[in-house]
Amino acid sequence: FGGDLKVLVGFDSEGNILGYTILQTSETPGLGAKAATWFQKDGKGCVIGKNPKEGDLHVSKDDKSGNAVDAITASTITSRAFLKAINQAYAAYTHKGVDGESGATKVKKG
Repeated sequence: FGGDLKVLVGFDSEGNILGYTILQTSETPGLGAKAATWFQKDGKGCVIGKNPKEGDLHVSKDDKSGNAVDAITASTITSRAFLKAINQAYAAYTHKGVDGESGATKVKKG
């Protein structure tokens, strides 16, 4: 894992993941950089359609129950960071008071 990972996530009205885009990463090309496709609909660790309301998304290596997702081969730490970002985005979406921003809820001052 090579630093910050910023992810933009789309949810439907039920909280299902519609898609994501990685906005910023400083990953090593070839390993952690695979997150851009690994977790997409046709990827091995697909998160599209999953709903964090049913439980935090987590790497299947850590726990096979619930919302387990296959980690990127040789990049478990990156996979954990990515899933943490998805979980934080969901918490922000549902207003659970996390450190994050939502353009839909951000109020300009002044």
